[in-house]
Amino acid sequence: MPGAGPAGSGAAAAEPKGFMPAGAVDRVPRIITPAPLRYPEQARRNNLEATVTLEADIDAQGRVVDVRVVKPAGFGFDEAAAAYVRGSVFSPAFVGATAVGVRMRILVVFTLTD
Repeated sequence: MPGAGPAGSGAAAAEPKGFMPAGAVDRVPRIITPAPLRYPEQARRNNLEATVTLEADIDAQGRVVDVRVVKPAGFGFDEAAAAYVRGSVFSPAFVGATAVGVRMRILVVFTLTD
């Protein structure tokens, strides 16, 4: 079953202004409205499954500002994973009671089903 979730903060380079590393927040964003996850046709034809690791900047309103592929899988998986994250609606991250922007890793898993 396809899905996505946080993958921890990992070691990050300098954070852009307004985005905290995921390990520095009290509550990381969660997907509240997932976008459709489209299985790449080339991968489906070749019976391929994959996990794509992305890094996303999510603002204090839960909007995805930027997505980068950290660990690619090829065969159209990378583009499909990035489109899924860009199109999903997230809850914001929080430090205490304050919503903050966050940079976090997200794993998107592609699994063929019968």
